[in-house]
Amino acid sequence: MRNNFKFRISNFGFAACAVFLLLAAVQLRSEVVYPQRSEGHVHDFAGILAETDNKTMGEMLKSFQDAAGVDMEVVTVKNVEDYGGQAADIDSFTEGLSKAWSADSQAGKGILMIVSTGDRRIKVITSGAFGPEYDDILLGIVNGKVIPFFKQADYSRGIYEGVREIIKQLSQKKTFLELYGGYAAGAAAVLILLCVIILSRRTGQAKAPVGDADSRQKKPVKEKQDAVVEKFGGGASGGW
Repeated sequence: MRNNFKFRISNFGFAACAVFLLLAAVQLRSEVVYPQRSEGHVHDFAGILAETDNKTMGEMLKSFQDAAGVDMEVVTVKNVEDYGGQAADIDSFTEGLSKAWSADSQAGKGILMIVSTGDRRIKVITSGAFGPEYDDILLGIVNGKVIPFFKQADYSRGIYEGVREIIKQLSQKKTFLELYGGYAAGAAAVLILLCVIILSRRTGQAKAPVGDADSRQKKPVKEKQDAVVEKFGGGASGGW
């Protein structure tokens, strides 16, 4: 009887240890371990860049930082899941890496490009020093300069062309219309629409017959909704 009792205790202890080890493994898996930041601006953890492209991009980005004050980092990985985390995706991985590398400073100008070949995704994010008008520029570069080469599995050329075009576009002095033309046109359209609505309401009120006091009572004003504050910074992403 005592032997059976000891056997049951040993089985329980073994099961408890197994459960503990399983929970510990899950906990470790849920924590993302980001790669260490190396020297320079290009970090080819996936090993997909040609040596000449790697060296040339590093020199271009160093000159870009010295001339324009923009710290751009290029990172390649095979899969974001290789670094842990539950339901890992390139969006959360990029944001987490930018914080881990202090590349998301609101005061400084920072750009982080991440390419995950296994996930077939590219993500480019900017710090708060860049306004949302740069999102369209980056999206055009990703779709027009990078992804066409990625579809041919020429990752080194795609990243190189993307980096070169980003430096070219952000080094140019943009006019007000080039940067804000789209937003200005949209604001003008909204303003015209509001004017039309206001004028139509005033015309309707002028033609409406005078009724009793109850009919002239003002409608209850809706409570003002809390404003949503959006901070600057954005980026672009794409797949192939």
